[in-house]
Amino acid sequence: VGKKGTQVPPRLIRDATMAHQDALLPSNERPVLEIPRSGGHAFRQWYLVFVLTLIYVLNYDDRGALNLIVNPIKEDLHVSDVQMSLLLGLSFATLYSLLSIPAGYLADIVNRRAMLGSAIFFWSCMASMCGFAGSYWQLFAGRIGLGVGEAALPPTAFSLIRDGVPPADRGRAFALYQ
Repeated sequence: VGKKGTQVPPRLIRDATMAHQDALLPSNERPVLEIPRSGGHAFRQWYLVFVLTLIYVLNYDDRGALNLIVNPIKEDLHVSDVQMSLLLGLSFATLYSLLSIPAGYLADIVNRRAMLGSAIFFWSCMASMCGFAGSYWQLFAGRIGLGVGEAALPPTAFSLIRDGVPPADRGRAFALYQ
């Protein structure tokens, strides 16, 4: 409702001038674009957030599991402190950080569900490789692979949440995911 009780017509397509003029109006007089919501849509959006959060928790557990068994690995594989620090930091974090950028680009141009499923499969194989590693270099390669696979989760999940959750609920959805 606009000034003096008049109805503000919905604007589906606005040019830059109209959008700028609307921004100058007081917040209670700006036209509101309402997204129709059905019960099924609300369930699906929160199911999406729940599943992505569960995947994120498993992702986080995979990358941090090595921290719990540092001493047994050092004894079993005869690994020095420097080698262990490379396993815990460099081998995973470098590629994870660098590959998140191209993973974000890919999330924009390919099927995100297929990309995420492939990444989960790949990092699960790499986590298994880490579990069965018989030498330092096998474990190092597995940690690199784990970083490569897990780099796809954040940009893909953010993109899925952005497209699957209406703007009014996005803040809550991103807070739950993180």
